[in-house]
Amino acid sequence: DGTMTFKKSAVSSNASAVNASYITDFGAASDDESFDINVKQLACSQLNTGNYLQPRSKHIKPGEYSFDLSINDVIYEFQFKVDNSETTNNIQNKIARLINRSNIGLTANIKEDSLGNTAINIESESTGINGTTPVIFSIKSDDANNQLLIDTLGLDRVTQYPSNAIFDGDERSSMSNSITINKAYDVKLSKVTEEPVTISLKADADSIVESLNELVAGYNNLISVTNDENNNHFQ
Repeated sequence: DGTMTFKKSAVSSNASAVNASYITDFGAASDDESFDINVKQLACSQLNTGNYLQPRSKHIKPGEYSFDLSINDVIYEFQFKVDNSETTNNIQNKIARLINRSNIGLTANIKEDSLGNTAINIESESTGINGTTPVIFSIKSDDANNQLLIDTLGLDRVTQYPSNAIFDGDERSSMSNSITINKAYDVKLSKVTEEPVTISLKADADSIVESLNELVAGYNNLISVTNDENNNHFQ
């Protein structure tokens, strides 16, 4: 029918808080389609921050240690040895390396306070909670000596509980800050909003340029073919 149809892109009235991408085939929605989204809470990870201890102290006796780390319904056992020469900070770093090398969805590092004391910091890569379990991961041991190490370093001290994103007036929730709405929009939640953010559609600029280039190329090709036919006619 001669009508040019352009791809569409999503536009947010507050992209720093809510960003959106239109993922459906072009032409599937009307140009005036829009919806509002209000973010009441962001999904967050679990964070365990241990006890801040003097880094050169020796709170942990030499010996062999282990603890169980449970994440995603799987239990991993971590084993390590503490030598006579190792300080609290040496042990904190050793445990952090073990966790990072395990690739089980956790990131560990060492934090330092204003007094120079250090603590092991363990954070989940995933966010949100599923079901009634309030944590993503837990650390414990049935052995009294190993549990003493856990308590001394504070490995099991939860300083930030995971939470789900909560959005819209009917308080829909998601374990992630990346959600899909109506199977047509990929939405990224970045900030809590004080007022609704409007997501609307517009013709994608790249699509317009691409379509115009195709139109010009087609027109030029038509002129070339016509010239060739005329040239052949007069030969």
